[in-house]
Amino acid sequence: MKKNLVREYASLNHLFQHSTTGLPMEYRQIEETIAEEVLDDIATWIVNQAASR
Repeated sequence: MKKNLVREYASLNHLFQHSTTGLPMEYRQIEETIAEEVLDDIATWIVNQAASR
């Protein structure tokens, strides 16, 4: 079982939020804390790691 995962999220900024420009001036306009698909991927990875023990 792989212990790491690298995934690219094309429309997300470095804070894992959906963004248009990725510029800091856009941050205050974004209401999202973290994109749902990132949370799902993190949760799935954790479950898989726990199951492989």
